[in-house]
Amino acid sequence: MAEFYIAKECWDKIQGYAKIAYDEHKAEIGGMMIMTKDKDGDFIMSIPTILKQTISGGQCDLDKEALALYYNNSFNTHGSDIRFVWWHSHHTMKAFWSGTDTNTIEGTP
Repeated sequence: MAEFYIAKECWDKIQGYAKIAYDEHKAEIGGMMIMTKDKDGDFIMSIPTILKQTISGGQCDLDKEALALYYNNSFNTHGSDIRFVWWHSHHTMKAFWSGTDTNTIEGTP
């Protein structure tokens, strides 16, 4: 069975983004990451990236044009054998399926 990995520096970067968004705006924040498969069939998540977005205390919405450019640039840089990981914070809330989660899942082909 495949496993998923994220390097500590990538995890720390996401945590830093979330801390700044909460400290400065009392808001959630989201972003994207690249996911590749290693020779053992495990998935490696890397390169956490912040895109243009609208943030609030209970939601973050990535800009569709910025997201399209991110996908295009990522394929040009990393090739077509990649997957994308969307992440977002819940700042002081517990982890749960939020409206942001549901809307993104339902809106992603």
